[in-house]
Amino acid sequence: MGKLFTHIRPTYDQANLSLFFQDVTRQVNSLSEGRLSSHYNAMSSAPVGEGYAKGDIVYNSNPSEEGAEGSKYIIIGWMCTDSQTPTFKELRIPTGG
Repeated sequence: MGKLFTHIRPTYDQANLSLFFQDVTRQVNSLSEGRLSSHYNAMSSAPVGEGYAKGDIVYNSNPSEEGAEGSKYIIIGWMCTDSQTPTFKELRIPTGG
């Protein structure tokens, strides 16, 4: 959410607050519509490193159909299943291909 606060200045004039609330509104609307561009946690591969809790989801910023004929799927993201190591498992959607 760091981008949202770039418009807030030490002086809270109407123009700066207006830009801030426009950014917030755009972000909330995009999230409610399920747009990937509104997720700051989208990555092209499963995350590595610390800072994730069990149940955290990271969305796939570059989804494509994978797998063999008859068992194709799309990886929509990864879910943290163990925050101690941390371990992520793929979230797959079968495509029927």
